[in-house]
Amino acid sequence: MELATLKRKVFVHAATISGYENVSTNDESALLKAAVMQPVSVAFDASKFQFYLGSVFNGTCGTELDHGVTVVGYGTGDDGMK
Repeated sequence: MELATLKRKVFVHAATISGYENVSTNDESALLKAAVMQPVSVAFDASKFQFYLGSVFNGTCGTELDHGVTVVGYGTGDDGMK
C-alpha cells in the first residue's frame, strides 16, 4: 500500500460524537434507558474490583472515582441477578 493511502486511512473515523447527556447518579433505570440507545461511559471506584471474577458485581461501592468503563448493554448474570 502506498504511503499516501496509509496517511488517508489514519483520518477515517468510524464514528462521530455529536453530543452527550448526563445520567443521574444512582439511577439504575436512567442508566438502562441510556445503554439501550448508545454506549455510556461510567466512572467508578475500582478498589473493590481487585478480586472480581465475572458476572454481576454486587459488592459495596466506593466513592473514589478512579476508573472508567463503557457500558454497551445490560442483562442478567448466570444466577439471574441484574
